[in-house]
Amino acid sequence: MKKILCILLAMLMLLTVTACGNGGSSGDDAAEEYVNKYADRPRTVTLCYYEGGYGIEWLRAVATDYMDNVNTEVYISLKASTDNSLAREKIAAQTGTYDMYYIEVDMFNRSGVLEELTDLLDMEVPGEAGVKVRDKIDQKWIDYYTEDGKIYQMPATNMMGWNWTYNKDLLDETLGEGNWKLPNTTEEFFTMGQTLFDNSVFLTAFAGQDTTGGADYLRYCYEIWFAQMTGLEGYNHYFSCEYDTGSGYELAKDAPKNVEQNRSAIEATYAAAQTLCQGRKGAEFMHAKSLSLNFVDAQYLLSQGDFGGTAEYPVAFYYNTGAAEIEMQPHIDLGMIDKKDIRVMKMPVISAIIERTPSIADDATLSAVIDYVDGNAAALPEGVTEEDAAIIAEARNMMAELVCREFVITKNAQNKDDIKSFMAYLTSDRAQLIAAQNCNGLPVLNYGYQPTEEELGFVHSEFSKSVYEVLEDAVIVDLAKFDKPAGIALGMSWYQDTTVSGGTLTKNLYTKQALTAEDIYESTYNGLAGTWAERMKLYLAAQEQ
Repeated sequence: MKKILCILLAMLMLLTVTACGNGGSSGDDAAEEYVNKYADRPRTVTLCYYEGGYGIEWLRAVATDYMDNVNTEVYISLKASTDNSLAREKIAAQTGTYDMYYIEVDMFNRSGVLEELTDLLDMEVPGEAGVKVRDKIDQKWIDYYTEDGKIYQMPATNMMGWNWTYNKDLLDETLGEGNWKLPNTTEEFFTMGQTLFDNSVFLTAFAGQDTTGGADYLRYCYEIWFAQMTGLEGYNHYFSCEYDTGSGYELAKDAPKNVEQNRSAIEATYAAAQTLCQGRKGAEFMHAKSLSLNFVDAQYLLSQGDFGGTAEYPVAFYYNTGAAEIEMQPHIDLGMIDKKDIRVMKMPVISAIIERTPSIADDATLSAVIDYVDGNAAALPEGVTEEDAAIIAEARNMMAELVCREFVITKNAQNKDDIKSFMAYLTSDRAQLIAAQNCNGLPVLNYGYQPTEEELGFVHSEFSKSVYEVLEDAVIVDLAKFDKPAGIALGMSWYQDTTVSGGTLTKNLYTKQALTAEDIYESTYNGLAGTWAERMKLYLAAQEQ
């Protein structure tokens, strides 16, 4: 009976999360108090937000501080949005009634319906004399959002990305505390998967019921393995449709020469994905009920919870976001799952990367190099060059992100000066601290400030500590690629399986409907080559207009 009550409560919570509310998405007392306290102010700014994994509490907290201590004449009215694409459509049609959006979707090429924010960069940050907004935003994000010398989007939440999470309690219980180490390479990852399977634990799972693929986060994992194989510079050239001429990079106008030059990267990445999804040597790596799971179910299994009310085999690893702890906390509070020591780890480096590093002969040496770049070994293995170590260091610290979380102001917004003042405030250390205090200590705002435990007023959880550790040297790989118009126009991806339609790569590999690694390159090249020259002509013509 208690379990049924918990499930009903969880369903109620999920329903209220997707509803529109005045002060927040949860309909709680804090939201009602927020509205009652500020709604009668002389000026109002409506902020439509997409909650996502980090919740609403941090946004409500910074808005409250701004209204209490910076601008006592304005009311920041918070409105929940259930769909990013729908919000974008309303902005484009200028049918929405909202002034400002926190949105998680591409907002490029919309200058006709968005307020220009270039002047915002030169505004002074409230409470920080002499400091301008541009001083608080990393130049790479300013460059990223610049369109024809102007800016219409402001980066919002931090790049905490996707990475492998793991259940330390389960690994200790299964393998023996002190008897295991996290895998450095994909070969070590799969070897651990075999051992876990022999002990009634699956390596991982995927959200097979999320049929549109939105929560099949493993597709981002494969993208990182591809980036490890190409290097970040090569990755950017690949998706910009550029190939190496021997004396520099040029746009591949006649054929997908960028694909041709990256054949080994495509095949090696696909082979790693195939092994993860199909297992090997009699061991299954993917949970046997993955086709029936949504992303919450999969996280339940990571926490050794049940599935559908029935005890089930757990998974030791799950590829997830930095918001994982926040997402699962309500289920822990309701007693639906027990709290486990869940942490984030750096990406296992794809073992095939040694194709790029001639001084690294085998997987054991590769693993030793990773120990060195992680700071866990005093010296490189004998014979390994610093150049090859640098390649491995970049690969090890790669982290998947979708650079598509922005603040924008609509062209027809009211009280634009108040909005820009609020946006300038958000970049302040004060706002970033308050946001982190209301987001499990995570540096949720993307303006460079990472508060200490003393400043936060509480000790980081083991999960939050691990997020900070991964972020410290993170090499962000932008999977959104909105700054690569040629790649978007040509439909670039790291692979193309022309034999199947629908379903995610993970699902198609798991059910063995997808091509094999031996056939994937030909499918990818031929799938693009047939219409490449014509599409490139159309793209270039559009660029000239």
